[in-house]
Amino acid sequence: MSLLTCPLAGLILHHEHYGSHLDKSGKTICEILEKKNFEQADVTLAENWTPLIMDGYPTVAEYINPELNELSDLDSYTYDQQWFAEHVRTSQYCLQIVKCNNLMCCTAPRSSYFQFVPTRFLADPIPLSQTHGGVKASERSDFERHLFPPLSIQLHLSRGLLPRSTRVFKALNYDLYNPSVQSELIGRICKCCNLYFASKVMLQESYRREFKLRRWTADNHKLQKMLDDFRGEVSTEEVINFKDTMDKVLGTVLVK
Repeated sequence: MSLLTCPLAGLILHHEHYGSHLDKSGKTICEILEKKNFEQADVTLAENWTPLIMDGYPTVAEYINPELNELSDLDSYTYDQQWFAEHVRTSQYCLQIVKCNNLMCCTAPRSSYFQFVPTRFLADPIPLSQTHGGVKASERSDFERHLFPPLSIQLHLSRGLLPRSTRVFKALNYDLYNPSVQSELIGRICKCCNLYFASKVMLQESYRREFKLRRWTADNHKLQKMLDDFRGEVSTEEVINFKDTMDKVLGTVLVK
C-alpha cells in the first residue's frame, strides 16, 4: 500500500470540483452533484496511480461508473460475501487476508507460509497452564497470568483443552482471550455463517448482504418453478423471453 500512497503526497482532492453539494450543516442537498464530485476525485486517483509499476507489473487504474458496471448486484453481493468468508478473518487488533488454494481465484503462493500454517489463518491465541489433570487451556479470567505458547504449538491444540465457557462458540475466534472485548464476543458472531467480525458495523453489513442474497434465491426458486410449469404449454422462445423479463425485475428489486 505504501507504493500507492507515494503518488498522493501533496495531492489535494477537491470535494467541490463541480460546485458544493452540501448545505451549511454539511449535509448533502444534491446527490447528482455529489456523485459528480466524487467521480472527479476517483478519476484523479486513477490518473495518479496508472503510471506506477509494482513488482514489475503495470498498474491499471480506472474509474468505473457504478450505473454502467457490468457486474450485477447479485454477483457483487454473492462474490463479496463468499470471498470474505474464504479469505478474511478479523479481530480487534488483527486483520488476516490470506490466499485460498483455488488457483482460479488466487495466484499460487510465493512463500512457504502454507507449509508452516496449513490452516491458512493464524491459530487463535490460547493460553495454557499445567494442572493436576495435565495441560489445559486457561479460563477466560485472570488475564494477567496467561501464558501463550508459540505458534508451532498453537497450531496443534485440540478443542478438548478449552474450558466449558468456550462451548457457546461454534467456531473459535482470535479475540477469544482478549480481555477488552469479552462482553462483546457473542454479539459479534454472525448467526448465518458463524464468522466473527471485529465490529458490529461489519456484522450488520454481513446480515444485509445475506438477506438480499437469500431473498433473491427464494425469488429465483419461485421463478424456476413457474418456468417448469410453463414448459410444454408455451414455446422455448416465449420461456426465454419470460425469464429475461423476470431477471430484469429481480435486478430492479435488488437495486432498490
